[in-house]
This record gives sequence, C-alpha cells and structure tokens, in this order.
Amino acid sequence: MKETEAIATVIDFYLDYLFQIKNFSPHTIESYGNDLAQWSDYLHLNNIPWKEVVNFHLYSFLESLNASVERKKSTWSRKSSSVRAFYRFAHRQDFLEKNPLRDISSIRYSRPLPHPVNPQDMSALLEDDTGQKEFIQKRDIAVLETLYSSGMRISEALELSCGDVLDGGQLEMVRPELTVLGKGKKSRVVFLGQYARNALVEYLKARTVLWPKIDLQEEPLFINNKGKKITRQGIHFILQQRKSLLLISPDISAHSLRHSFATDLMNEGADLRKVQEMLGHARLSTTQLYTRVAKDRIRNVYRETHPHAKKEETE
Repeated sequence: MKETEAIATVIDFYLDYLFQIKNFSPHTIESYGNDLAQWSDYLHLNNIPWKEVVNFHLYSFLESLNASVERKKSTWSRKSSSVRAFYRFAHRQDFLEKNPLRDISSIRYSRPLPHPVNPQDMSALLEDDTGQKEFIQKRDIAVLETLYSSGMRISEALELSCGDVLDGGQLEMVRPELTVLGKGKKSRVVFLGQYARNALVEYLKARTVLWPKIDLQEEPLFINNKGKKITRQGIHFILQQRKSLLLISPDISAHSLRHSFATDLMNEGADLRKVQEMLGHARLSTTQLYTRVAKDRIRNVYRETHPHAKKEETE
C-alpha cells in the first residue's frame, strides 16, 4: 500500500474513533480531519514516510503554515495537538511499533480573553429594525436572542427542533428551560429569558404565515427563507448582515453572544461553577477567563463614571 493510502486509512480509523467512542462533535472532527490532511500532504510533498517522522518534521510542518502573526501560536498549538494525538492513537492500535513523536513537547500559548459585545452594539443587534422582510427580521432577532439568553453554542442551537422549545406544541408557549446536547454528547439545561421567548413566539408566528401547512413539531427551529434548516454559515451570514445594516462593530462574531452571556452573569455576581454548568465547560479554568473580563468591565465603568477616577486620568 502506498504511503499516502496507508496514512489515509489510519486517519479514517482515527476520525471514526473520535466520532463513535469519544463522541466529538462533527465540527471538531472536521477540524481534526483538516489538520491531518494538511500533515499528510506535507509528508507526501517532502517524501517523508509517515511512520518515520521525527520531531523536526513536525516543527518544519508548522513553520510551513501560512498563519497570521496574531494566530500563529494558537494555530501551531492546535495542529501540533492534532498530529500528536493521531500518533498516540496509531501506536495504541498497533498501526505503529512505537510513537515517533512521543517525546515532543506540547506548544503552549496564552488563551486570549473572550470579547463580549458592548452594551450599545448588543441593544442594536437585538432591537433595531434593519428594514428587511418581516420573517427575516423576526427570525434574525430570535436567533440572536436565543444565543445570548441561553449561552448556547451555535451547533447546539442549530440542533433544536420546534418541538424542543414549544410547550405542549402550542405556538405561543415557549419553554423557559431547554435540554441541549453539547460537546461529547453531554446534555445540560439552558434557560430562555422572557425577551428570547417573546422573540421566538414572534418569529414562529411569522414563519407559519409563510409555511402554514407544515407541522412544526419535528421541524428544525431555525430555517432560512427557503424553509430549510439554517447552517453554521447561515448564522454567520445573519450576523454579518445585521452588523453591516446597523453599522456596528465588525469584530462581533456569533460566539461573542456566548461570551456576553457569561460575562454579564459574572458581572452580576453569578457563582462561577453555576456559570460553568450553564456553559457546559468541561474545565473550570475555561470559565475563569470570564472572571478577568468581568473585572475589566467593572474597572472601565469605574474609570469612565467616577468623578475622581476621571480626574486622575486627565491630570
């Protein structure tokens, strides 16, 4: 079997293992697959047998990537982790007699702080009329309100059906608590505030005007203007449209709403472990990042509003 075919077979086994045994999400598996495809291409172009690599080859591969300076460390860290995890798997499953990368050190980088949406931009995103068609306007606000109110990941929100949110199937009764399936297929409870519930009711009413004969119960919750389930790319497009029409910060991403959810809870004194549970974080250290962001927000409020603090900065 040719080298490229041999490594491709093992990569397929590995990705199947991540899905069947480790319960990784399709998005995460796709990222691993892309990283390993790049690694395989690098080995093929440089005539390096995949079983005979040494540490130098991995570093050389990372150097060959066209990552921007800002993302270089995080890109290197993730791709290095993908390759090393693959070799550990190949060794454990006896595809390799020994793991040639077993002694390589992990590449560490400082995780950047989350960037929540500022209050002015958040109000515009969730309230302002962009002048689009009624269904689009109400659908977009319902999507963004749901993400901000619950702290859900995009992938979790996209898996919801109308039946998941409608209480007893009644159009005007949206459940205040939902059970979602997160990373590792672990379920958790998330909450919908009154604003989100109202937005969902308004969206579903507008939706039934366009598609009156469809039984909503088993239908995906969020759909596009053709009646099809929205994709991850569709969510990003919705946000891009609203940012452009409302002339607000271009740096806001759909994930920023999750950051805002956590930061706003921390600002109001929420217990760290409860926030961890609501976000579905496996590690408390990940949630602790929001403690730093919350402190920064409080500090900025003080500096911008307290008379003596403002005086200090002008002296």
